[in-house]
Amino acid sequence: ESYYNLAIDHAKKINDKSTEAAAYRGMGLVHQNLKNDYVVAALHYAKCLELQKELTNKEGIADAYHSLAGTYYLREDFKQAEVYYLKALEYRIANENSRLADTYFSLGLVYKELKNYTSAKLYFNKSLEVSERVSYSTLIVRSHMEFGIIAQLQKNYPTAIQELTIAQQLAEQDKSGNITLLADITDTFSKLYEEIGDNSTAMNYVHKREAWQSTAATEKNRITKLLEKQRFDIVKWEDIIEKGKEDKGFSIWWYILSAVVLGFVAGVKGRKIYTGIQNALSMVPHQKKSSKKSIIDQKLDRVLARVVEVMENKSSYSDLMRKEAVMIHAKLKKIEEFQLAKKSIPKRELNELWEMIKHARWFLGLAEEKIEVKNT
Repeated sequence: ESYYNLAIDHAKKINDKSTEAAAYRGMGLVHQNLKNDYVVAALHYAKCLELQKELTNKEGIADAYHSLAGTYYLREDFKQAEVYYLKALEYRIANENSRLADTYFSLGLVYKELKNYTSAKLYFNKSLEVSERVSYSTLIVRSHMEFGIIAQLQKNYPTAIQELTIAQQLAEQDKSGNITLLADITDTFSKLYEEIGDNSTAMNYVHKREAWQSTAATEKNRITKLLEKQRFDIVKWEDIIEKGKEDKGFSIWWYILSAVVLGFVAGVKGRKIYTGIQNALSMVPHQKKSSKKSIIDQKLDRVLARVVEVMENKSSYSDLMRKEAVMIHAKLKKIEEFQLAKKSIPKRELNELWEMIKHARWFLGLAEEKIEVKNT
């Protein structure tokens, strides 16, 4: 949460409403997914929506409406959730992509809760059609699962079994990405067969559910450890730079390393990892060869490897990251001018650069948060 507060303060100082809106949305995600505080989350989403409207950013407006709707859904105010999801749909319907599929699917969930099964199936079907065209595999599985659940609610057991079987088969084609989903499917199967009166089959699915739940717990623990390690590395990296600022022989290479990492983050969206690294390296001011280069290369490799672990899950904030990278690049060039002139670097310049680097930590935190929320 502190990353987002820093970003909001920084954005207000430079009148960057785009970053400010993204930060408010991030704050909303924290309160919604990690603190289960849906009222506060809604307030942050509402502020995000206000800023996105000022920017006339249609995609941002749609995201804010969709997020706002989610808080009402979680509070079981399904009629208000319907209103905001339909608002999001108005802005998303022109572009056929995964976000449109998400909104269709969410409307399906709302209508299912309202027991309007005809509308629920209509929107689940729209979600399925879009998901199949854009290869959104997770939502394809979930749509079939929801068809099965609705059929069960309507006592149409043959259709329920058929749809759940399709969902299970599709999920099993990519077990690593659908572990939690497979646990949910087998749980639904067990309840379905218990309802039918086939207790033997129901018990078999109970055992399968327990196995998938155990696997899901193990995977969640692995991801949690990865995120904790990433946070530790970032904090350790910051501490090393802070300590180095106080040392007389501190090398500008640590600042360059910071710019490289941020530049890499900026170049990651929609590109291969190699391209991202090349873009990052292109942002580093030219330096003369040094006997320390091999040591720097080793440090760089370690940091980039850890950033790759986080950023392989594509972030939707690349434009914001790029702005920060450009600012750090400009500051580095100014500092390099002092070096080339063999002048001492003013403390003010180093402090300003350091503030930029601290702000850059927010972007790395944003990427982590995206993964953590996804896996929650």
